[in-house]
Order: sequence, then structure tokens, then C-alpha cells
Amino acid sequence: MMSTKELARLTVIKGAIDGVYTVKQAARKLGMSTRWVKHLKRAVREQGDGAVIHGNAGRHELGVNIVYVRGDPKDKVNKGFRIWYRVLASGEAAPADPEELTKSFYTKRKKDAIEFAYNDSGKVVYFAIQIENEDKKGPWGPLVSAIIP
Repeated sequence: MMSTKELARLTVIKGAIDGVYTVKQAARKLGMSTRWVKHLKRAVREQGDGAVIHGNAGRHELGVNIVYVRGDPKDKVNKGFRIWYRVLASGEAAPADPEELTKSFYTKRKKDAIEFAYNDSGKVVYFAIQIENEDKKGPWGPLVSAIIP
């Protein structure tokens, strides 16, 4: 489904395609460069109206903030973090310990985001974080949960 902003963008781009607006006029109306208007015109011609819909539409993100409680975060010994997680539908038993988490990714950031599919909305995700240093795994952080928006 298109947002009102995307619908307005499509209207102006179609106007530029039909000759109602010049590329320069369309760019001013939309607050974007003439180069981007030309790109959108070509995309709408080739792909249809959906070309103006943002590529991240329909995706959900859940942010993960890593709070450092021990040691110095600038210490070279602390290389990064392995974030383990598992998505569960309602009615499924919660994991008793972090070893039951099935998916993971490595990050050096203190803040990160995980993308979840639209059909995961409303499900519960469980997380645990481990400090990782050159493939040596440190202690587990607490097991926490959140509901995917």
C-alpha cells in the first residue's frame, strides 16, 4: 500500500511523464534533484506505479542497544558482540537458557537493528548477547525478550 507521500510523488512523476511538468518543475515540487526525477520517471515507465514505493516498506526493525557493564568498551580485548536470538509464535515455550537461541549475528556496534519479516509482527523475540574476541566466546548476557512491532 502506498503512503500519501508516495502517492503525491507518483502523481507528480506521472505528470512529468505526460508533459504536464518539466523535469525541473517536478524536481522543485518534490524537493529532489532533476537526476532523481529522471530516475523515477524511467522506473515508473519500466516497473509501473510501485517503483515509487520505498524499498523498506513492509519491513519491521527492532533496535538492540548494548549496555557495557564491565570493563572499558575501548579496551582492545573486547572486539565485538555476538547477538543470539530466536523468534517464537504465541503459545511456544520460551527458551530456558541462551543455548536454545538459534540465530545470531556479529557486530562491533553498541547499537544495532535486526530486520524482521512483516509476518513476524506480534511474535516474541528472545535475545542474549555474548562478548566475542577472535572466535573466543565470553560469558552470556541476560536472556531478554521483546514483542516485534
